[in-house]
Amino acid sequence: MVERALPNREERKTRLLQYVQIRGTEPRLNTVTIDGVLVPAPEDNVRQVKLGPEFAVADGSGYVYDNVEDASLVLKINARSLKVEERWPTAPCASPSSMAMDRPNRRLFLGCRSKVMAVMNADTGQVITTLPIGDHVDATAFDPESRLIFNSNGEGTITVIHQDSPDKYSPVEDVKTLPKAKTMALDPKTHRLFLSTAEAGQFEVLVVGQ
Repeated sequence: MVERALPNREERKTRLLQYVQIRGTEPRLNTVTIDGVLVPAPEDNVRQVKLGPEFAVADGSGYVYDNVEDASLVLKINARSLKVEERWPTAPCASPSSMAMDRPNRRLFLGCRSKVMAVMNADTGQVITTLPIGDHVDATAFDPESRLIFNSNGEGTITVIHQDSPDKYSPVEDVKTLPKAKTMALDPKTHRLFLSTAEAGQFEVLVVGQ
């Protein structure tokens, strides 16, 4: 990464953009400032395409999917040509802010700020179904062994949904966490969830076991 000095606050209008950097078929997002600092410098063998995404998942077969929260879209990107091949609306899901994928069954799970999780066909863009989740979702994770989908919500809950089949889903429970504990990661080996939050100015990591 290359840094340069910021101009005075009054003299600049900083625009935040995100870049999807792709090594092979695995994406990662980097937030950069156009008029400020942190201009991206790709590593060797890393290609990047500038978008406005919120989250990215790869299907392992040459495609990357990005949810664009402010436009309520999912983009299907060819990781080889770096071209957006499809732009799919997510309605009735509004403001998709998180995403996970069931690769074998070609299903995308979108956590939406409209308090639903949408299931999308990754080949056609069809929204198959939606299920209610908590408020202010920020992360979605899929455990392929248990067939459970987790949506971490800023209200202080994790909405758990079971995949009965690729096109059928059932609510399981809402697990209480802490307010604003919405950034989440899943360890697929231990099946534990890790969430970060701050309580009384103290950074904390919550561990949730299944």
